[in-house]
Amino acid sequence: LKQRIEGVEKGNGQNVTLSFWGRTEQADDCILRLIQNFGSGGSTQTNTDSGTIDLTTSWQYFTHTFALPSTSGKTVGTNHFLELEFIFGPATLNSYFDITGVQLEVGSQATDFEQRSFAEELQLCQRYFYPVCPKNISGQSIGMAYYYVNTTLLGIVHYPVTMRATPTITGADVSNYFTTTHNDLMNYLLANRITTTTLEFYNNSQASGTAMQAVIARSNNAEAFIYATAEL
Repeated sequence: LKQRIEGVEKGNGQNVTLSFWGRTEQADDCILRLIQNFGSGGSTQTNTDSGTIDLTTSWQYFTHTFALPSTSGKTVGTNHFLELEFIFGPATLNSYFDITGVQLEVGSQATDFEQRSFAEELQLCQRYFYPVCPKNISGQSIGMAYYYVNTTLLGIVHYPVTMRATPTITGADVSNYFTTTHNDLMNYLLANRITTTTLEFYNNSQASGTAMQAVIARSNNAEAFIYATAEL
């Protein structure tokens, strides 16, 4: 089980402490690992492991302090990160592991779990992933658009927060998955001029309207989707 954290330099050359609650169905164990990954074109990653953490069938509170190596003298490439790993096992057949309240912080002592509001947590998550058009909602509004010419629909989406990096855009391409308030059915909406704050979308092969006419682009099927992803 892994979680990447932006910036390989975080906590380098210092003690960092992990705290969490954990249990397992059949008294299995796990190892904790911090990986300093220097990104594409960077130095070879450095792993720092804990000893064996003995989980039981009852919830227990665990802490472990790592001495993270310094990144001084290392080559830092692109998309570098610090990664926390829970390495479970060997597990008994059909066993399971539960963890909660995971917190990683600089220092040699664990502090109380930092409880954020749902609104703040959502904004932090949206830096990495934003469903421009989520699945399971037919008729979902995507954004304002207009017919640039009779056969080209052009529109724009503003993300709710600035994304971590220029996102990758993925979407459905199935017959009549998208439409407009002009009832113009289209299989897809292509991405154009993608930035960390906005996405332009267009269709220039199935659109048919009046030049300069304004419309709202929508999904036309519960399986339609457009996702912006900027994960590490």
